[in-house]
Amino acid sequence: MGRVYSRCETEFRIGDTAEEVRLAVVAWNADLIVTASYHPGFLGRLLGLERAPQIVKRAPCPVVVYHEVQE
Repeated sequence: MGRVYSRCETEFRIGDTAEEVRLAVVAWNADLIVTASYHPGFLGRLLGLERAPQIVKRAPCPVVVYHEVQE
């Protein structure tokens, strides 16, 4: 028997990543945000290139952040 998933949509937006995610969540009345995180180097962290923490701070609903295990 096949799996049944709830409705999924894709939308491309231009702008501040965290703000655009927040706006999409509000527009779609979403219950959950799932995002990935990567491990930027020192310069990436200094310049604020990691978006997951910004998304978590602005999210109007729960957020799941996937961190890939690096060996």
